[in-house]
Amino acid sequence: MQITKLLITLSALAFSANGAFASSSLGPASAFNVFILGNDTQSNTDAQGAVGVGGNAVFTNYSVASNLNSSYNGSNTLVVGNTLNYNNGQVFYGNGAIGATSGNSINANFLNGTYTTGIHPIDFGSAGSALKSESTYLQTFGGTVETPTYGAYTLNGTNNTRDFFSVDAAGLSSANGLTINGKTGETVVVNISGTAATLQNFQINLNNIDPNHVLYNFSEASTLGISSLSPEGTVLAPFANISFSNGHIDGTIIGASLSGSGEEHQFAFEGNVPTPHATAAPEPASVATMGLGMFGIFGMAFRRRLRKMA
Repeated sequence: MQITKLLITLSALAFSANGAFASSSLGPASAFNVFILGNDTQSNTDAQGAVGVGGNAVFTNYSVASNLNSSYNGSNTLVVGNTLNYNNGQVFYGNGAIGATSGNSINANFLNGTYTTGIHPIDFGSAGSALKSESTYLQTFGGTVETPTYGAYTLNGTNNTRDFFSVDAAGLSSANGLTINGKTGETVVVNISGTAATLQNFQINLNNIDPNHVLYNFSEASTLGISSLSPEGTVLAPFANISFSNGHIDGTIIGASLSGSGEEHQFAFEGNVPTPHATAAPEPASVATMGLGMFGIFGMAFRRRLRKMA
């Protein structure tokens, strides 16, 4: 009976091989509109989705989860790893999970929930390490090197599944426009090189692609300034201290720290990108060969057992 079960398992394995690429969910950050590994200071704005902060959070006139609904009640839509200083704001749906038991000052309304201190539902250290690895890994894919025409960038997607583009941060800082022409359902990754990046005073236009499938990857930036601009897509900048004001993002914003009054709109990243944690499954031929070899081994064992029983 055991031999039969193993042979069935091997048979199934021989027909289950697939490709090396796996969809990356960006780990715990996938569930958040704002995911900051360190400190977060925001005022006079709101996040439509959930907010996660690994360090200290200082919020003034700031709303959380304004675009969620009652199905999120009971969930932690505001997670702060250390202290929370929250003055004059509200969490529309869900609860707050605050890591520090002391040092908190919370003068805000949890309209459909409450908050609890001394709990750590997210390991921001592990999440940060994974996000940094992902960002660095995506940069290795490079992509089509883009230069501006009359100050504007136009990125033309040609792949039905995934396109990578490479843009220099210095050039982007002086750009007057960015247009991405994609294909419905494809994922676009814009790898932006440079240790300091500034995005300001231009418009981003998406054609035949939605913000849920666009990722701006800042794997080298230690500082990122966004002002008078509205990114259409997710910003992955796990090494960067981000300053964001006078604009909004249609996507998740991920950084080392965040400050400013930029508004966050809930457009979760749904793209399919390679991840360094995916391992290639054996090629079908290799799996089949392995399976046949194992069939032979267990076949001989089975015949020996029959001879002993005779």
